[in-house]
Amino acid sequence: MKQKQSEIAKFLNISDSYLSMILNGKRNINWQLANLLCEKVGYNPEFWMTAKPSLIKHLLFEGK
Repeated sequence: MKQKQSEIAKFLNISDSYLSMILNGKRNINWQLANLLCEKVGYNPEFWMTAKPSLIKHLLFEGK
């Protein structure tokens, strides 16, 4: 099931605008968010910090 951006932002405890900037390649994922993604979604923090925005979007909205 597809998730809405606002639901994912709330799940990650970040603002919709910050998530939007990450998904559009305007901001990078910091270490703290990378660790949170690792705990909640999987993969290691380095993966999240180096993943392309399109892959991040796919994993967050479509799942593994």
